[in-house]
Amino acid sequence: MLVVNSTVVLLTACLYSLETVLYTMIFLYVNSRVLNLVVTGLSQRKAVFIVSPRWKEISDEIMNGLHRGVTFLYGKGGYTGSETCILYVVVAFRNIGPLKNVIRRIDPRAFVVVTDTLEVMNPSIGNQPHW
Repeated sequence: MLVVNSTVVLLTACLYSLETVLYTMIFLYVNSRVLNLVVTGLSQRKAVFIVSPRWKEISDEIMNGLHRGVTFLYGKGGYTGSETCILYVVVAFRNIGPLKNVIRRIDPRAFVVVTDTLEVMNPSIGNQPHW
């Protein structure tokens, strides 16, 4: 929707002043972000992949300290060829900070990828509709 609105505004840029067009673009961007927040809600979840040789300690702390579930994915390093365990965790946005603190404390050199989730379907995750 933002792309369509931006295209329309850019096409009409010759009819209005540059200042008006820029303010309109800013308004459209802020509007789309607020709308996305309203639709997805504040209960948005983050998916986290953690690669560390200290995966066992990190997973224990996540399960016992943060009370979150962990999935073990087994992988193989492309460069080293060594087998490793990759942790996969889904947490609420508000829990991403404490999760990062746990990882940094146990293994500051851990490889961590945090991604947005579109939808998480599980009754135990909370704030989700019951299907």
